[in-house]
Amino acid sequence: MSKCLKALSFTAACQITQLATAQTIIDGNQTVAANESTVAPAVELVDGEHILTDAVLANLTALEVSNISLFNFASNDTASKRAASAECKTYPSDLLWPNEIIWAVFDLLTGNALIKDVPLASVCYDSWSNYDADECAYITEQWTNVSLHLPSPSDLMFPLWEGATCLPPDISTNEPTGNCTLGGFPSYIVNATNVAQIQLAVNLARNLNLRLVIKNTGHDFNGRSAGAGSLSVWTYSFKDLEFYQTLTTPTFSGPAMKIGAAIENKELFAGAEKYGVTGVGGLCTTVGAGGGFFAGGGHGPMTSMLGLGSDQVLSVDVVTPDGRFVTASEEDHTELFWALRGGGGSTFGITTSWTVKVTPKLSSASVLKFSITSGGTLTTATVWQAIGLYLQNIPTYNAAGNYEYFQITPSGDDLELLISAWFAPNMTVEEHQSLVAPLFAAYSTLGITVNATWQQFDSYLPAWEQLTDAESVGWTTARSASRLIPEGNLSDESKFNQTFRAIQDLYNTGSVSFVGYGISANSGSYPDNAVNPAWRKAGIHLIAAVAWSPDQSWAEVSDLSLNFTNKWLKPLRDATPGAGAYASEADILEPNWQQSFYGNGTYERLYAFKQKIDPTGLFYAHNAVGSESCDECVVKQHQASPKQDSGAGGTLAGPHEVPQMPYEPGHDDGVTSIAQRLSDHSIDESSRHPRNAKESGNLVDEGLKYGRSVYNSFRGKNAVIAVMGMTGSGKTTFISKVTGRTDLKIGHDLTSCTQDIQVVDGNINGQTVRFVDTPGFSDTNLSDTEVLELIADYLTVAYKQKIKLSGIIYLHPITDRRVTHHGVKNLEMFKKLTGEENLKNVVLATSMWDRVTEEEGSKREEELKQKFWKLLLAMGAETVRHSGTPESARHIASRLTGKKPIYLQLQEELGRGNLALKDTTAGRQIMHELVRMKEEHQRELADMENMMKNSAQQNQGLIETLKEHYQGMLAEMDKTLRDERRMNEEAMRSLTDRIHALESRGRCNVM
Repeated sequence: MSKCLKALSFTAACQITQLATAQTIIDGNQTVAANESTVAPAVELVDGEHILTDAVLANLTALEVSNISLFNFASNDTASKRAASAECKTYPSDLLWPNEIIWAVFDLLTGNALIKDVPLASVCYDSWSNYDADECAYITEQWTNVSLHLPSPSDLMFPLWEGATCLPPDISTNEPTGNCTLGGFPSYIVNATNVAQIQLAVNLARNLNLRLVIKNTGHDFNGRSAGAGSLSVWTYSFKDLEFYQTLTTPTFSGPAMKIGAAIENKELFAGAEKYGVTGVGGLCTTVGAGGGFFAGGGHGPMTSMLGLGSDQVLSVDVVTPDGRFVTASEEDHTELFWALRGGGGSTFGITTSWTVKVTPKLSSASVLKFSITSGGTLTTATVWQAIGLYLQNIPTYNAAGNYEYFQITPSGDDLELLISAWFAPNMTVEEHQSLVAPLFAAYSTLGITVNATWQQFDSYLPAWEQLTDAESVGWTTARSASRLIPEGNLSDESKFNQTFRAIQDLYNTGSVSFVGYGISANSGSYPDNAVNPAWRKAGIHLIAAVAWSPDQSWAEVSDLSLNFTNKWLKPLRDATPGAGAYASEADILEPNWQQSFYGNGTYERLYAFKQKIDPTGLFYAHNAVGSESCDECVVKQHQASPKQDSGAGGTLAGPHEVPQMPYEPGHDDGVTSIAQRLSDHSIDESSRHPRNAKESGNLVDEGLKYGRSVYNSFRGKNAVIAVMGMTGSGKTTFISKVTGRTDLKIGHDLTSCTQDIQVVDGNINGQTVRFVDTPGFSDTNLSDTEVLELIADYLTVAYKQKIKLSGIIYLHPITDRRVTHHGVKNLEMFKKLTGEENLKNVVLATSMWDRVTEEEGSKREEELKQKFWKLLLAMGAETVRHSGTPESARHIASRLTGKKPIYLQLQEELGRGNLALKDTTAGRQIMHELVRMKEEHQRELADMENMMKNSAQQNQGLIETLKEHYQGMLAEMDKTLRDERRMNEEAMRSLTDRIHALESRGRCNVM
């Protein structure tokens, strides 16, 4: 049973668990079986669309169709509103997962459109009933052929997102062979051929809180179409295409096409060719233009001339999270229309068709191809010069409406610049040659002779067919990242040199190659839509791909993946500050992805709209808008590798949770804005941000008082360093040593004294430093919930006062013979409080070396580095020994005083994200642990009850002993339940409520 059950109210649980267990309807006064002969599919023809309506549902309700309420539209009084939570989903192992009767009713209502998923390569495994050796041989042979995967209900083109499971046994992969499980595949699939089927799926998933995913063509670089234990909507049948000679809207009048969601680029361009016009689509043939392409921005060969795909959209037909079918345009559902054009797919609804602008047929089109490869007398350095010259001239080519698809890649031991396709729309070959002549002349001075091929076409389609090669799919040993490089970085010499060095250094790692596009999305005017603003300044969309050997372990892949994101790509990000990346072809571990993928300002607006239109978090995709609220339960990564293994609460061994940064617009300014916030907002029980609360005057005053005390305690200090670690690790002793203070309360017995925040001044190399001593988790007097609340209160007010930390010292006693469960738990909490992006500001210090031998301590230290601290060190943390002397303590602190100050992840989540404590990354960890403990206590109590029952005939002394243990277990259970209640109640309490509790409690701190 997953932790999601905790979010379900008792009433909602009863309503769902008491649903019918037989598939019936009421015909007259008789109860009869519900089947195809007695119940028609739930659909009504309205304005040419087969949709689900209130009238259809009312009719089915009157027939008393079994469990029909599960398919109702969203409303404020439905069970789904009370039960569903954006933080957790119902999975196949859960009590509330639909039984076979419910799936049968669903299948009936959809007209037999429901598919129980069977992976494509399951025919290769005799553990599956469909084993077929001949079919397996065919699938293995065709595995990299895109046409094999397109018609599959669930297979994606890049199997990492399916968990790299159920591959043909002969396919090279890092997974052991002979393994075929569902992994990241969905459990059930709706083969949608009409809108009503999508509506039914949306309503069922929302009302039962199921994970819902959307698959179109399966061309998906970032795993947004995958999801373990999910219900999937497969939209591949939406292939309609309609042409309008003249379509008029308030801002447009001209030719347009309405295309179904599953129309691929090749079909879009063929349709445009048929009607004598030109459409904007992507480069690759099988990208679903009507799926993620228009939704995510969408770049292609016509972008430099006409703009991005999202810029062409006139209206969108979409099923929204409440189950309704609407048309969004500049006149209707305007905010939805804005968000759908660039805000990303699988986020705001399921689109069924798009109406887009098209333009007159091209007068001509020229295509150029060439390559330059080192070798012989042509050195690698000279090829790099040639690459640099080309990159610097891209703004000129962009201004001419050109589009170049290029690669920087190894060719054996040599370096190759490959211009796979240089497309010049509305240009003849002669005009194109004139444009490129200065570049080729410069190449000639380098001793490079270009063997170019030129072709001219009289329309777009035949030219496009020369731009792209057959797609190769099915690989599992590479992943990618991208950057939108501003044109300013190409035209400014200093910026270009920094950018070019970063590209060269990336290539020189020996594991990275590049695919790039010379492209501009700033061709004249463009509409107000949700496209990442970084696109409007970009001159190059550059994709870096890192590859690994199938012989490497996932741990090795993890290390490579972390280095790729955090070390190798960092210089490129540093060279392009404020730029971003194209979310559809980006790094799954992208730092600060909200800004990078969507842009500051744009993400704030998208996030606010997401909370409004999808309050239960029905639509989730990795790094999609609002996903930071849901990542804990629905996506798991194998040690930072791109392998999405499980969405069912992390049921597989060893998943690494991708750390996310909850994001909410706005910063409050100082004490005044704290008072403003506390006094201006009233409690709304349906709000996702329940800290906004209206308070009495006294509580506002107390909030101001506490805020000022924090502010004053830090004012004028040059550096702030937090000291963290398990209770008993020597935090307070360390601060005493580093500051020379001897009056601090230090606990040397079984009870901890540091039960609150202690703040102490010190002097490091003439610099005033404030040290913040925090209580440790697994404390003897405070529960983990109380410890987290104390830390959260202090950090929240510090955030409001714009107080950042120079770093964190995390202490671990080397005397511990092994890292206990409490130690692991404390370390996990530390990571979630801090955030992976901030680990470069962390020093991991081992203490109490005077109590162990050098040999013994070194052995434990090495285990920490290689096992428990490995990920932290890879992310930039450093480790050091604390000998116990004041000099050692000051040396450790001095490592952090020069660091760039940062906000901890918990501060960002509480301050910027405005989340309730239980919704933060650390809070979710606490809730997960409480649920685990509760289930463990329940099992122990049941075992004890059985023991007492079986011991009834034995001696009285044994019975009394068992009763005593039983009472102790009840007390532990009660404590766990109190903590769980406390976290849930805290979500409806404001900051000043918790400050009031702190002020009324005795403290053990120095202020």
